[in-house]
Amino acid sequence: MPTAGKRLFIALMPDEAVRTQLHAAARDLAIRTNPQRKRMIAPENYHLTLQFLGDGISDEQEAAVRQALTLVRDRSSS
Repeated sequence: MPTAGKRLFIALMPDEAVRTQLHAAARDLAIRTNPQRKRMIAPENYHLTLQFLGDGISDEQEAAVRQALTLVRDRSSS
């Protein structure tokens, strides 16, 4: 039975230049190790997961996480 709510995680999102470099490296590695590989993750979906928060996250829980992360961001940029 599917869970209600969202799948939520905290991640770092690399900028476009880094995503381009990662994609080139992943493509080269795939060609050398598995030439028949047909599908790769799209570079715009590349991220580094710091913490998986779970499935079934409510809107209220998501809002609380966003608020906490905003506080962390604001403190680190001052």
